[in-house]
Amino acid sequence: MTRELPLAALFARADRADASVETCEAFRDAVRATGGLGRAETLDDLDRIGLKLALGHRLAGRAHARCGRDGVERAIDALEAFVSLVRELDGVPREEMAACEGEEEGTSRRARGGDGRADKVRRFKAKRRCEKRMEEIEEILKRRSRVEEESGSESASEEDETDHDALEREYWMKRIELETYETLDELPSLRMEREMFLRRDELEEARRAERERMDADERVGRDARIETYTIEREDVNALAGPSILTADPRTRFRTEVFRPTVALPTMTVEQFGEIERREMLERELRSAERELERAAIRAAKTEEQIEEEELAETRRWDAFKDDNPYGSGNSRLRPCS
Repeated sequence: MTRELPLAALFARADRADASVETCEAFRDAVRATGGLGRAETLDDLDRIGLKLALGHRLAGRAHARCGRDGVERAIDALEAFVSLVRELDGVPREEMAACEGEEEGTSRRARGGDGRADKVRRFKAKRRCEKRMEEIEEILKRRSRVEEESGSESASEEDETDHDALEREYWMKRIELETYETLDELPSLRMEREMFLRRDELEEARRAERERMDADERVGRDARIETYTIEREDVNALAGPSILTADPRTRFRTEVFRPTVALPTMTVEQFGEIERREMLERELRSAERELERAAIRAAKTEEQIEEEELAETRRWDAFKDDNPYGSGNSRLRPCS
């Protein structure tokens, strides 16, 4: 009982939707320190408290995922540890075993040549079944609690207590299954987000190095232009004297006869290419940032919301095609064959 109370309190705090990273990490550290899972080989070997403790990695990963860029890497590590733990305890449905093996190897379903959408649809239906069963169990437990309060009986029979424990264990088994589906759906988005962050860092580093190199080239070119100008002035003064431009027009014409009559280029082809390359890197960086924002927005939506948006977009396109049939924009004055 002395072990259960602090862990139960920590779990209640870590299981909140707005739980902090510190709270979730404290709960996971407490589970590790106490060896709460013991030597269980399957989820069936765990009691109700042990099933709650098995969610430690999942709660920590969920908290880190809310911290943006700083928590993405830790969230991936925690969620992968949760999937590995549930798989070791034989708590993963058979149809998800291949997906779990791919998550452990760090490969996506699409990289293995499969259909990722089929996985999402299957998990979406399985999550709905888990949520429905959990709601049914909660309703049964609440109804029994109200009956006991109305009857005023403080002691329950051994059979009722056994049935109550069985329902609670089933509830937490379904909760672990639901969290497994959620984790398998979230991991690809988090990995993509990590890749986008790494790509953005590479682009920023390349842009910084390019800017430093162009600044150095510009300083070298500026120094070269100043030196050349000084030499030309010295040569002219040494040959013609200080009054050459005003004293003898013919001499001035001879010295300026080969001067270009058009504006000369202000930069070399290499310098212009460097400017184009820098602008290209900036465009790629902006594109990567926009892609990251779209990925974050999509990851925050549920599968049902995404399907509703896709269905609405399809309906809008169908309505547009109905209002604008093929060829309706052709003018009779400009017939098309």
